Formats: sequence, structure tokens, C-alpha cells
Amino acid sequence: MPEPGKVADDPASYRPISLLSCLGKTLERVIKKRIPEEFEENQYSFKRGRSTEESIRKVINEIKVLRPDYTYVTAVSLDIHGAFDQLYYQRIIWDLQVRNTPPYIVSLIKDYFRGRKVSVATKTSKMNRGCPQGIVLDPTLWNISYDTVLKILKEISVISFAFADDTLIIIPANTKLALNKKVMEVINAINRTFAELGLRLNYTKTEILLFLNLPRELKCDPDWVVDFLLIARNEIEIKRVIKYLGIMIDDRLDFRAHVDYIIEKVDKVSKKLQIIFRQYLGTATVQEGC
Repeated sequence: MPEPGKVADDPASYRPISLLSCLGKTLERVIKKRIPEEFEENQYSFKRGRSTEESIRKVINEIKVLRPDYTYVTAVSLDIHGAFDQLYYQRIIWDLQVRNTPPYIVSLIKDYFRGRKVSVATKTSKMNRGCPQGIVLDPTLWNISYDTVLKILKEISVISFAFADDTLIIIPANTKLALNKKVMEVINAINRTFAELGLRLNYTKTEILLFLNLPRELKCDPDWVVDFLLIARNEIEIKRVIKYLGIMIDDRLDFRAHVDYIIEKVDKVSKKLQIIFRQYLGTATVQEGC
């Protein structure tokens, strides 16, 4: 399926969707019920009683708690290139074994992965990676392997929130040097773990939001102001607003940017509906309704 706003002749602009038979889905549901689903506390996707609203609320609360005690509080929204399509099968099997998944389930999933192929036009290739989107087991297998990333971040004392592959990390610091050092440490740890999983960061779509706690006279001082952060030799510009889980989060936390975003969306939908109404109901009827 083509992704909106992407270049039509770029293969990365299309999202593969897998269609599975009813028998296959039934088998996957049976397998899923036998896999231990004990994920990290800060993973909010595909878990009973968890939601995007809860994740956003905890992100905002965490930022509010940290701001008075630190000069800089940085929220980094990570973008993973390909995400679900890149996860190694072998890594999924290894993670299942580490979690003490029953051996017969591990063997069954191994067989389930064996012989998978992808065909595009006249070309067919064997698959050794990827959680196909549209299948029952996909979210569980992703969470099992991605838990490794969240555990690594916890080990290096980094606050993180994840909803499937949408990951946001919060890094506080009191100096520019300490901030850059901690960001570099975190990204290096993430890249090492991603390499084991078959994943990689998309630096062009990774976004950074910075909350400053500085006296007014220092807010324009170049010795204190941060315009960008260096992430793996990539200069990532600091933004005033970032989008996370459909919510526009701004550096003042007043959500005016989100209100403007919703108004713009409603306006676009309203204009499209007016066109439809004019076609089917006539101009006079639409004007009367307005």
C-alpha cells in the first residue's frame, strides 16, 4: 500500500500488507496464547489496559517533574527505518528462548518462518527478516524483541516510552557538554542493540524537542542555547514542536500547536465534505445548512 506524501517510484514508499487465511489466523491465536507476554513497563502497545493516551500523559508528567531540576530536558522521538519489516527471524527465535518460551512453541515458530518468500512483479526473494503487518502474531513478536532496546535504556538510566516502534526518550542535563555526552552514549547504545536486531535509526525523521530552564538573560546566550544535537555525525535540529502518537507536543507544553493542528485537519475535512454535499445535494441545500 502506498504511504501518503511519499515518492511514488521509491520502493520504501510502500507498506507491505500480509493477508492470512482464517486457518492461519486461528493457528497464530493459539500460538500467541502460549507465549509469555511479560513486557517492559514502558511498552504501551498491544497490552491490555494500555493506550496512547496513557503513554502521552506519562511523557508530559515526566517532563514536568524534571524541568525544575535541570537546565535542559530533551525529548528525542526516534524513527526506525522500516521497523517491523527489518527484524531478524533468528533474533526473534533467540529472544523467545531467553524468555523461557515452551520449546515446542519455539520450534513451531521456527517452522512458521521457514520458506517465506516475497514476490514483486516478476522477482521473488527469500525472507530472513520482518514481522509481516496484518498478522496476529506480529505485535507480540515485535514487543518480545524490542524489549531488548527498552532494557538497555533502563540499564543506562534513560527514561523511555514506546508504543510499538514509536519510541521517545527523555534526557535531562545541566550543561551543554553533559547533554551532548549523554545523548551520544544513548544513541551508541541504541545503535549497537539495533544492529543485533536488524534495525537502524532513520536520522532524517528523528526529532528533538528541548525544554530550557534558563534565566531570561541567558536564553539568547550562545554558550547556553542549543540549536542542534550531534547524533552519530548527523546534526539534528532542535524543534519547537514534535508529533508523538498523533499529539503535537510543544516546548511550552501549552498544546496550542496541537489545537491549531486539529483545527487545520477539521478545516480540510470540512472542505472535502462541502464538495461532496454540493455534488449530491446541490449548492442551495449546503448553504442553507451552513
